[in-house]
Parts: sequence; structure tokens; C-alpha cells
Amino acid sequence: MTYVNQVTNDRCKVAIAVVWVWSGVLAMLPVFGWNCERFEPGCAWLGGGTPHSYLVLILVLVFIPMMAIVFFNVRVFYSLWQHVSDILKQEASVGAPPSTSRKSAVTIVLITGVFLVGWLPYCVAVLGCAASGDCAAVRPTLFFVILNSAVNPSSTASV
Repeated sequence: MTYVNQVTNDRCKVAIAVVWVWSGVLAMLPVFGWNCERFEPGCAWLGGGTPHSYLVLILVLVFIPMMAIVFFNVRVFYSLWQHVSDILKQEASVGAPPSTSRKSAVTIVLITGVFLVGWLPYCVAVLGCAASGDCAAVRPTLFFVILNSAVNPSSTASV
């Protein structure tokens, strides 16, 4: 019930600005020296030469938020499903036609599923690259990361 009070336009703008600045800093680390030659030991071919330690950092900074997103979406889905079920039971007890749908719950499942299908293979491939040095599996998974943004239901739900 306090969502409207806590999530204001100003807070959203600040959060977006912080995420963009933080992403820019992380993306610029290889430019400022955190790089290596492509064929050095402990170096991946990604980006012309990426140290395995940088891959681990990026993996941690992607994997932890990814798990948080999945966790929170599952919690929201569970709560929403319970509320919709309670409303349907109340409507059935008084003989009223169902006025709500489970459309929101299905949207949350779609968003979480597309997110996992897009990012999980990439995270696993980068983890394998950082652990073993074999980075051949990373390139095909980039397709799913790019596709994730293109087919994400949250970007098309408001259209």
C-alpha cells in the first residue's frame, strides 16, 4: 500500500541515473587498463582480450541481481496469485461473475522466464570461461541476451 509513496518519479530518475553511471564505470574498466592480450594465459578472447578476473566481476554483478529479480518476481507472483484466488473465492461465494483475471500473474511469469532464458545461459558460459579459459560457448549465448531485450514482455505490455 505504500508503493505510491515510496516509488516517486524523482526516485526512479535517480535510480536510472545511478545504474547508467555504474554501468558506464564497469564498461570503461578495460579501457582504463583492466585488459590483456588476446592470447595471454588467463585471458579470454572477449572484447579483444579480457582478464578472467574481470569476467568474474561482471558475472557477480549480473548473477546476483539476476537472482534477486527472480526471487522478487516469484514472491510477487505468489502474493498476486493468492490475492486473485481469494477474490475469486469471494465472488464465487456470493454468486458474482469473476471480475479479475490472472493476467498480471501470467505477465510476471513471462517476464521472469524470458529474463532467465536470456541471461542464464550467458552467465553459465561466462562462468565456464572464467573457470576453464574455454570461451567458445560465450558468443552463441550473446544472441539470447540481445533477444531478451527485444522480446521482454514488460517493454511491450504497455503498448
